[in-house]
Amino acid sequence: MFDNDGLLTSDEVVVVAASQAYPEYLKSSDYICEPGRAFREGLSHMGFYAQQAPQPARMLSHSDGW
Repeated sequence: MFDNDGLLTSDEVVVVAASQAYPEYLKSSDYICEPGRAFREGLSHMGFYAQQAPQPARMLSHSDGW
């Protein structure tokens, strides 16, 4: 899936190992980092590693301040 989308060799993708956060993300379309953590500038896609497998990458939409 990530390979088909050309995302395996991209610096624009982050995969979050947050199996407990994935169901919440599906409900709200939001993911909030732990305090003191942030994503780097320039990311375009975010995926989750949950349910013992990579989940589909999603296009990011973010507010200023990232």
